[in-house]
Amino acid sequence: MSHREQYQHVIELQERVVREMKRLEAEGEVPSALEHAKEKAVAWAEAVEKEDGNDKSYREWPPKQFAHELKKNINLFGNHEGTQFVREYEQAVGKIKYNADHEEV
Repeated sequence: MSHREQYQHVIELQERVVREMKRLEAEGEVPSALEHAKEKAVAWAEAVEKEDGNDKSYREWPPKQFAHELKKNINLFGNHEGTQFVREYEQAVGKIKYNADHEEV
């Protein structure tokens, strides 16, 4: 799987998790740290989808941080399907190579 395909897979999983979070947000159950991480991850996804080449103007940290916050708050998702989305997202993010953070821009 190419770097681009990995990103696309992460973005697709992220969209499912964000949809699942909407229910929690309506109930006022989303901690601010998780909400903040989600906003950064959504902005990251938008930047990735706009890129045509291998521009390193964005970094992979936002989805990693979002996955970390999701893991800390996985009990909020309650049902099996919701927690499964979180686990799939976390695994996909874990497979992204973070070497881009070490390259000079």
